[in-house]
Amino acid sequence: MQPVAPPPFSEETMQLYKQACEGMGMDAETSLPIVTGMPEKHQKAIQAMAMLFTITEWINKRHDAAWFPNYHTGNQKWFTYQWIDADQSRPAGFGFSHAASLCGHTGTDVGSRLCFATEDLELAYRKQLEELNMAWKLMPQPVV
Repeated sequence: MQPVAPPPFSEETMQLYKQACEGMGMDAETSLPIVTGMPEKHQKAIQAMAMLFTITEWINKRHDAAWFPNYHTGNQKWFTYQWIDADQSRPAGFGFSHAASLCGHTGTDVGSRLCFATEDLELAYRKQLEELNMAWKLMPQPVV
């Protein structure tokens, strides 16, 4: 297998990923998926998503090795940051939230792989994970 260039993420993001891989017993150099057969503009998103899964799991395991998001009992609370604010480069922003019906019912659908065990964990890592969240969820802006 030929070496693959690391994804174009900041040094800080790559360092956090390396720490997470080490903590999970993974090799950071070989654990990212090699994405082929799809447009290049989507390849970084797939790698960002894989990195988010690993980092989030590591953060939760460091907090409580036995914690696992349990959707079956209804007695657990989960916290996730899935919001990207609008600005000049992202005029629409982004969120996973939705509203259903005129009664004001709202809900949020986020997979358990991106949930944090506590709100404090989510708040502590929110800024550090922003680059990966943006790479995963937003299409690169065309250069004009």
